[in-house]
Amino acid sequence: MQQAQDTLYNQPIVIDNGSGTIRAGFAGDETPKINYSNVVGKPKYQRIMSSSINQNDKFIGSKAQSLRGLLKLQYPISHGVVTNWNNMETVWAQVFGGSSSQPTTTTTTTTTTTGAKEQKSDSAQPTEEQQQNQPQSSLSVFGGGLSIKPEQHPLLITEQPLNPRSNRTKLAETLFETFGFPALHISIPAVLSLYSSGRTTGMIVDSGDGVTTSVPVFDGFSIPGSIKRLDLGGRDITELLKLELMKCGYSFCSSSEFEIVRSMKERLGFVELDCGVFGNKNGGVGSSGYGGSGGLGGGYGDAERDFVLPDGKTIGVSDRSLSWSCELLFSPETFGYEMSSVDQLVYNSLLKTDIDLRGQLASNIILAGGSTMFRNFGSRLLDGIQSYDDELKLKIYASPDRKVSCFVGGSILASLSTFKNIWISKEAYRENPDSIHAYVL
Repeated sequence: MQQAQDTLYNQPIVIDNGSGTIRAGFAGDETPKINYSNVVGKPKYQRIMSSSINQNDKFIGSKAQSLRGLLKLQYPISHGVVTNWNNMETVWAQVFGGSSSQPTTTTTTTTTTTGAKEQKSDSAQPTEEQQQNQPQSSLSVFGGGLSIKPEQHPLLITEQPLNPRSNRTKLAETLFETFGFPALHISIPAVLSLYSSGRTTGMIVDSGDGVTTSVPVFDGFSIPGSIKRLDLGGRDITELLKLELMKCGYSFCSSSEFEIVRSMKERLGFVELDCGVFGNKNGGVGSSGYGGSGGLGGGYGDAERDFVLPDGKTIGVSDRSLSWSCELLFSPETFGYEMSSVDQLVYNSLLKTDIDLRGQLASNIILAGGSTMFRNFGSRLLDGIQSYDDELKLKIYASPDRKVSCFVGGSILASLSTFKNIWISKEAYRENPDSIHAYVL
């Protein structure tokens, strides 16, 4: 371990590996150099004309979004857990620099003699090998990366707390053995968001595309027994909004149309301040709730907001529908989920901490993640926690840049001289693969 710490490496790489968005850059960067959707797209139609796009090509991130009408989009991560490792490796390969970062057969060719090299270069002409290499070459064309050699850089990557042990094992195996990183540190996104705020004590409420967590940290020490997790996030809200649109006659069924609804949610969605508009806190529905008029433009919230579709058509979406879908995080039982609301999640997490720590944690509640960007989210969270204990002195901090606060915190941590003391080297991992679980929660 000491030998790995004394070895000189290039600047560490930081990756915020989110369910919906992946952000990457170098240690010390104020903003991520890579910031696009964590999605992989493949053509879903048959090609009938000569084109630069092949049937087996894969498109990543922003390029996939620009061609989404032609593609079938798949997210490699669902609720914080990698569900498709092949697609995840494809995304990482582009982030690290395209086809040059992917394991290819060129390394085995260089170990042969000169005569063998010439024979293998001639045998590389058949169409079968060209077809296999086409998806890899397209990755370097259809989007930029960091253009790095992974074996020369330590890596800091995020993983949600309370994830399955097998997910972390496979993550370390892929990054060490497939991409060849010499050192790795896995961190919780909420803790990195605390780094970016310049504090060492706080209750971090991190709500992203797939997971909502409440993580208390006191004076730099985590309190594992009090970490709470809710497997609901922005993607679930998008699904609800898609159902609301369907009730009004707007059908968004394909994976590409799902991205249109997501964009609508991010631009127009908001949290209703008065929880009694839709029902009580225990999940019941009032007279103006979901069991009433429902759909768009009926009952509560007759005011409409305009949204322009990619084809130029403008549709009107009622305020009620926009706020109703966001209600999922605060009243999950109303939608059939036997889960705690986000305000109850934070309050229960607070109660699990020592009574001497609760005061400082309650006065340092920090919001992080894209799903906390909804208008009125902080105010509704504050009112919800106070409804359980009105004597608590609460204070919520919501940075306008909290969508990237996780990456910024990781950039700060990886640039510290003490970062080498907390990473695990490839040599230590190979000696004891289970050691990767000792560095994270």
